Amino acid sequence: MFTLGELDNRLALKLGDPVTNNSKGELFDLEQRVNYLSRAYGRLIRTLKQVMGSYAPQFSDTTKFIQKQLNDFTIKVAWQEVDFSKDKIYLEKVEEAYLFYSTITNPLPEPTPAPPMTESKGSYKKIIMIDNKKWLSTINNENDLQKPDLTKGIFYGTIMNNSLCITPLVKNPDKLNLDAIIVTSPIYFDDSNLEQPVNISGEYVDILLTMAAAEGMADAARSDKFQMFVADVNNQITSITNYITLQLQLEGKHSGK
Repeated sequence: MFTLGELDNRLALKLGDPVTNNSKGELFDLEQRVNYLSRAYGRLIRTLKQVMGSYAPQFSDTTKFIQKQLNDFTIKVAWQEVDFSKDKIYLEKVEEAYLFYSTITNPLPEPTPAPPMTESKGSYKKIIMIDNKKWLSTINNENDLQKPDLTKGIFYGTIMNNSLCITPLVKNPDKLNLDAIIVTSPIYFDDSNLEQPVNISGEYVDILLTMAAAEGMADAARSDKFQMFVADVNNQITSITNYITLQLQLEGKHSGK
């Protein structure tokens, strides 16, 4: 695991524009270098998934577990929306999601001089994900296959406009929390947080830096160095492809195919 600051300093060296403590270089400043790293990181993950398939390293898997206390969500007529844009996350898929909710019921007699006391009842229910093309028919109870029911704890969800929409609406909850396994796009790095960890194993750092350096040389209109870095990336991808081909051949041999 590396920090963003460590990768930034290494990228500056790769670009031939060395800096001290992530300072501004003669050719590129910190914001530019971090943008190059972000773009390269996304490209690297997409490339590894395509080339390596099931052999792709763990860091290329953008599946993550989240917990959100839903104090700040958009309420529609019949559902609520959990917006992921505020978290700078692009939501691609929800693998699994659960909603915890509790409502205040049965106020107890008010003792004197203590404040009123209440009882709280909580439920933890799975959210069944459906196609967003079926959303309106579902919330309007016109979908015979999906029937939301708060009393039975039957919840449905879908993704629209980078939000997780959940129905039926939980009105005036005492507590409302979301637990979910989601698939997101690669993170876009924040140049104001150089201590943030970058999820990448050491053997792939060089190809990440080379991809980022190619981005920088393209912006600087240095076609000679751009071509050099692109050739280096292509050679590394070819090596990875050859490795995967060999692994698949060995896998077939051992399975008798």
